[in-house]
Amino acid sequence: MSSKDESPTDEGLVICDKTARPTFETSFVSSARVEAAARELPELPSRTANDLQPRYSLTLSPASIQISRRSVIAKPKGENYRPRQAIVGWSKKSRASMVARLCSLDYEPVFGGGVRSPAMITLTYPGDWLPIAPDGVTAKSHLRSLAKRYERQFGEPLAAVWKLEFQRRGAPHFHLFCAPPTGAGFREWLSTNWTGILDLQDEDERRKHLLAGTGLDYDTGMRSTDSKRVAVYFSKHGSANFGDKEYQNRPPQAWLESGSIGRFWGYWGLKPALFPVEVSDEVAVHAARILRRWSRASGKPRRVVVWRVNQKTGELRKRHVRRRTRRLPAISGFVAVNDGSAMGSALARALALSLDERKQR
Repeated sequence: MSSKDESPTDEGLVICDKTARPTFETSFVSSARVEAAARELPELPSRTANDLQPRYSLTLSPASIQISRRSVIAKPKGENYRPRQAIVGWSKKSRASMVARLCSLDYEPVFGGGVRSPAMITLTYPGDWLPIAPDGVTAKSHLRSLAKRYERQFGEPLAAVWKLEFQRRGAPHFHLFCAPPTGAGFREWLSTNWTGILDLQDEDERRKHLLAGTGLDYDTGMRSTDSKRVAVYFSKHGSANFGDKEYQNRPPQAWLESGSIGRFWGYWGLKPALFPVEVSDEVAVHAARILRRWSRASGKPRRVVVWRVNQKTGELRKRHVRRRTRRLPAISGFVAVNDGSAMGSALARALALSLDERKQR
């Protein structure tokens, strides 16, 4: 191919027979498909005024199925109840909440009709980062400033998922999953504007940051072909059981002393696509069993840390073992799937067969 015939759509992409595709082929599930699948579930009729029995809610989303207990009677706050406090760390509950929310989002606004390629953007800080980002509030203001500049420059709000992480030296950095505008100029715009937001005074440091302060990775973005894969990418370093890269979720001591770290993750321009269906306790129990068995059959063991005690010396020893993840151990909970609509339809068929068998007994 001659140089005159080449017409790359983005800097950094080598156009050939395999990569020259007019659109990005995704497997993201639309909210309309999820809603249609939710209508197949055995929904209970509306409550009456005297119906105070607890029910279960079976909720479908583009990449998850959740079972939760619902009751019209308000429960008193327990003895261990604590009001919302400042965010100072990352926990198992934080990770589960992020995965559940990212699986439930409708990513249609990200791709702009399928004409853009998704990318993973990385925003870093220079070597002497603490005077620039002394706390979480300041770092989040830098991120919001970039979103405002994006909207002014391209005439549209930035639809993206973002995650805050930390390097070993303590410096924060952000990851953003989005579909940037096509054209070779976006990489330079991103580098120039992020460096301008940080307002670096040292000319040598400013020059270095213009060259290496930002990253635009289309390869990682192209592998995120459905909602579950997006959630997996943002959570793979988030193991609350001291994973290999768990340090990326540990804020520096300077930030901890300043007070709240703030949100570790968030999203812009996206909305959850949740379709709850009230079901009986019998249906909820059967659905939990089906999803539990499916998760055990299709899931992979995860690497966890366990402690062993030498019974003779009392010495503690740490070991890494692989164990299967248990889903829905007490009926309530959620499972992440690649296609929530297909899984919801299959679950509805399995529940119908199970209920028919019980009636015939």
